[in-house]
Amino acid sequence: MQEEEISECLWMPVSDFLDNRSVHDFNKTIVNASIKNYSMKQVTIDGYEPPERYEFFGVSD
Repeated sequence: MQEEEISECLWMPVSDFLDNRSVHDFNKTIVNASIKNYSMKQVTIDGYEPPERYEFFGVSD
């Protein structure tokens, strides 16, 4: 756990989070998926090997 990251946690309305230009598209995708009740599936991304070390999830509807 990264305590520095948690200590900088900020609660905000979801719309503010999604409209914030400093929030990365990856994070917005995760939030949008949860709002729309999409399921997540494990995906691989080139350059991140071996798969046992890196775990990524993508949106599937």
